[in-house]
Amino acid sequence: VKNSISKNTFSSLEFDIKEKKALLLNRRLRLHRLILLSMLAEDDYLKDTLSSFDLSMDSFPNFYNWIDGEYFQKSKMFNNSEYVNKSKNGYLKIKQINKKTIDYDSLHDVIGYGYESGDIYKKTYFSIVTETEFFEESHFLSEKSIKPLMHLHPFVIVGSPYSLKLLKSYGFKTFSNWWDESYDSMENTNDRIIAIYNLILSLLKKTDDEWVIMIKEMREILIHNRKLLLKYNPESINKIISNNFVDVIFNNKQILF
Repeated sequence: VKNSISKNTFSSLEFDIKEKKALLLNRRLRLHRLILLSMLAEDDYLKDTLSSFDLSMDSFPNFYNWIDGEYFQKSKMFNNSEYVNKSKNGYLKIKQINKKTIDYDSLHDVIGYGYESGDIYKKTYFSIVTETEFFEESHFLSEKSIKPLMHLHPFVIVGSPYSLKLLKSYGFKTFSNWWDESYDSMENTNDRIIAIYNLILSLLKKTDDEWVIMIKEMREILIHNRKLLLKYNPESINKIISNNFVDVIFNNKQILF
C-alpha cells in the first residue's frame, strides 16, 4: 500500500446522519485496546462503531487469564472488579468475532499518516483514538491522533495522560465545551480507562439529532484543526512521529504491551 495523500483523500464537513456513531481503528491489539473492545462488546455498543481489529495481531493472547491476575491486582493498573469482569466476558465475544475489517483486509499494511480512506470518517461522527501507549509512563502521540484532525473529526484519545494537553500546546483545539475531558489529566490508569470508557458510552448513546447539532457547533474548531495541520507536510509529520517513538525507546520508557 502506498501513501496516497491527495486533495480528494480527506473528508469534507457534512451535517448528515451517519452510518455509525464512532470510528474505532485498531491494528496490534495492545492491552488497553483489548479492554476497550471487550467492554464495548459486553455492553453491546461495539455495533454502534465502525471498527477494525484482528486477533491474529493480538499482543496479549493470555488476556482472559491475565487481566485479573496478580500483576494487575498488585499494581492497581486496572483492578476495578466490575470493569475487569466486563472485559473478561466481552473478550469471549471478541474471540468469536475474531476479525473486523473496514477498508483494508490486511491491517499490517495500514501504517502511518495518509493511508486511510476519507469515506470511513464520513460514515461516523467521531473518532475513538486508541493510541500506541496507555499504561506506559511516557507521553507519546502517533499518527492515530493526527488523522481525525485532518478528517474534521472530533475525538476521544485512549492514551497516555496529557495527550490532549500536548495537542493543545501545538495550537489544536479539543472538545471540552461538549464533553468532560478531565480524563486527560488522570495519571491513575485504572481511573483513566474507566473514565474514558464511560465517556465513550455517553457519546455512543447520543441520538443522531444530538450529534448533528454538536458537529454544527464544532464547525469552527474542526476547520481550525485541519487548517493548522495543513501547515505541515505529511513527510514532516511522519518524521516527527518516528523520532518521538525512537526517543521513547532510547529513554528506556518501556513499551509493555
